[in-house]
Amino acid sequence: MLLVKTKIGTSSIAGIGTFADEFIPKGTPIWKYMPGFDLKIGKNKIQELSEPSRAQFLKYAYLNTKTDIYVLCFDDARFFNHS
Repeated sequence: MLLVKTKIGTSSIAGIGTFADEFIPKGTPIWKYMPGFDLKIGKNKIQELSEPSRAQFLKYAYLNTKTDIYVLCFDDARFFNHS
């Protein structure tokens, strides 16, 4: 769940991006996982999706490599560059 004001715009990296729409002081939390709003899915469950659904899911989710769990943001945080 986004904790700061943002906007969606054109990104030279991936076409669409989330950009700050307010000054954010260094160290300010900008996002946190909110159960019931955001979604966590284990790496093994992704294989149960159809190929088109899996591709769509992976386009917007990011993998937490420490836990092997994907996180799908419900809001515009899905447009973050998670690289």
